Amino acid sequence: MRGCPVRSPITAPMFASSRASALGFVDEQALSFNGVFDYMVLPIETSDLLRSDRAFSIGLYMAWHWQNDSVVLLSTMPTAEEDPTRHGFVLSVNLASGPEFGRFHCRFEGDVPAGQRARALGSSVFGWTARPAVTFLLTYDGSGSAAGFQLYVNGVPDNMSVVEDTLTGPVISYKRPNVAGNPGSGAIFRPTMDASQLILCDRALTQIEAMEHHNGIAGDPRNSQFGAAVRHWWPIGEGDVLPWLDDRISGLQAEAIGFTASGFVAKE
Repeated sequence: MRGCPVRSPITAPMFASSRASALGFVDEQALSFNGVFDYMVLPIETSDLLRSDRAFSIGLYMAWHWQNDSVVLLSTMPTAEEDPTRHGFVLSVNLASGPEFGRFHCRFEGDVPAGQRARALGSSVFGWTARPAVTFLLTYDGSGSAAGFQLYVNGVPDNMSVVEDTLTGPVISYKRPNVAGNPGSGAIFRPTMDASQLILCDRALTQIEAMEHHNGIAGDPRNSQFGAAVRHWWPIGEGDVLPWLDDRISGLQAEAIGFTASGFVAKE
């Protein structure tokens, strides 16, 4: 394994000179949690990237089978019992019928006075089908403000308005691993995520890159410049192991999948 390369201007293939990495690209391998809730646990080392003082991007592709009032797509938010300080953010979508149907809600909480929260609301409504599949990409500019977040849906910027922008401190909690999906909330909603369809990057991607992310994920990532570059950084599928769906985070095989305690490293 090599150390992280020195940053330089972006050249093709995309991200080749950045410390960007992806969590995934396991071709044709869907995650399933006993037929109830599908979700992925992000290695705890990702906490070093998901901070209010650092830029990052995190994206995923999800399909679901049914409706529920509010579905969590991505969460770094612990429960009050796990961490009363409630550092984190939640990205959810309303799937119930009514005027809020299809609207995305991002909630961010940090070191704010009791009862206050930073919240951003997405106003776009995506078309409903019996089994919709949507690409989400959340970018953050490291400004320490909820206004620094941008949500892209299928590569298109979502119109987000900020309410009570009082975010300070970390946007993650070190009390628990971060998760993608909606674990433990019941059996009505059942997302289907493929392990190839989650990415984490250490900078805020541009709108052009967001569309490339969508095109690469929604299509065949092997035919995408984005997908090829991601696999360069995260070549899963050659005997590597990711600790999906269980609590083996503490036993993470860092050497096998390219993690170090201080960040991501490139692999031979």
